[in-house]
Amino acid sequence: MYYGIDLRTKDVGPKLEEGSLDAIATEQSLYYVLNKQSLTDLISNLVSSSITAEVKQDMTGLKQKIDSYQQFITSADQNSMLLAEKLNVTTQQATSMNENLGEYLKGLAKWRESSLKLVEEQQVLTTNNTGEQTAVLSLDSGIKSLMMQSQSLVESSKHSLTTSDDVYKTFDQINGQAKEIQESGTTIVSKADSLLNDFTKKMDDDKSFSKNFTKILANSRIGDRQNEMLYQFLSSPVQKQNDGVIVAGNAFTPYLIVLTCFIVALFTAYAIANQEKKRTQSDHFEEKFSLIDMNVPTTVVAFGISIVEGISIGIISGRLLQFGQDQSLLWIAFITIIMMAFVLVSTYLLRQIKMVGMFILLVFLSMYLFLTEAVGSKVDQMSSVGKVRQFSPLQYIESFLNDFISGKDTGKVIFIVLFVIAIIGLVSNLFVWHKKWEEKEVNDQTMEHSG
Repeated sequence: MYYGIDLRTKDVGPKLEEGSLDAIATEQSLYYVLNKQSLTDLISNLVSSSITAEVKQDMTGLKQKIDSYQQFITSADQNSMLLAEKLNVTTQQATSMNENLGEYLKGLAKWRESSLKLVEEQQVLTTNNTGEQTAVLSLDSGIKSLMMQSQSLVESSKHSLTTSDDVYKTFDQINGQAKEIQESGTTIVSKADSLLNDFTKKMDDDKSFSKNFTKILANSRIGDRQNEMLYQFLSSPVQKQNDGVIVAGNAFTPYLIVLTCFIVALFTAYAIANQEKKRTQSDHFEEKFSLIDMNVPTTVVAFGISIVEGISIGIISGRLLQFGQDQSLLWIAFITIIMMAFVLVSTYLLRQIKMVGMFILLVFLSMYLFLTEAVGSKVDQMSSVGKVRQFSPLQYIESFLNDFISGKDTGKVIFIVLFVIAIIGLVSNLFVWHKKWEEKEVNDQTMEHSG
């Protein structure tokens, strides 16, 4: 590690035979950095490389803009040459048409003079009629040719105007890019000045650090030997605890508490219901009581056991979670209410509807085990599984405990709902009715009538 040598390679032996460890130390090793390379040069190279990379990136962007600017200039040059050629052609055509128009105007003037003379000389009108018609036809054909040339000149002028607009737009775009390039150059120069100042300040700080670090290395020597423990510490990375494990542990703790409370409540309710069944079967001569009187003993037992279990689980889990005194009392109260709701509702279901009640409780447990996110599975809230998960009551209790552990005060509604469920479970256990009690009442009435 210190000399940068990998002992797992096969060529280590020959290298060691050729020379000492100092001779075969690599340039990336800590030995080379501390003994053969100047620490000031190393820090300077690192800082300058980072600054050079940043300036190089800006210069690359500026070069790209300049290349694009040169392409636009080349295109504009080509368009300007084409425009000049078209303007020359148009000018020549206009000059030629002006000359033709002048000749036609001269001919028209002569024709007008001839017509006036013909009017004055009526006696020779008939004789010159044929020549006049010929002159008119010649003049008409000349005017048509002149109109066609004029139309061609108009179209050529429109095309030249369009080309001129394109060239002007290109010049405007070139002007805009030139301004951007100028601004980029100004920005790069200002950044270079700022980086130079920062680099100078950094070099001063690094020189001070280098001097202090050199003194530390000199003071760390043990006699004439180097302090290998210090070098080993400098060459080894610092280990850091993964925060993700802590988050996973916090999410996993409420899951275990809910699972423990529900399983303990399920077995407690099963034991109470089974014990009541045995007591009913063995007591054939009990006196006649009302429905509430017959259910009071079982209800009191379930209520008392749920309180004891809730306090016990709350104390144990509170110490494991290392709560403060005030927070521990609230935690014990919450766990006690949860156990009261679990035990009383489970006891009522197992006493009143027996196997159907057991099936309902196992369904709730299965929904919680398979749909909870505490074991690492991610459930999409918009999927069908996510919608089924909304009907899992244990999931809401887990969220309530998780918020309490995280220090969030968002579980008042769930606490009130649990308290109401516990009261409903307590009252429901007072009105459990068994079919055997009805048969026993009928038999008692029959015995009374027989007596």
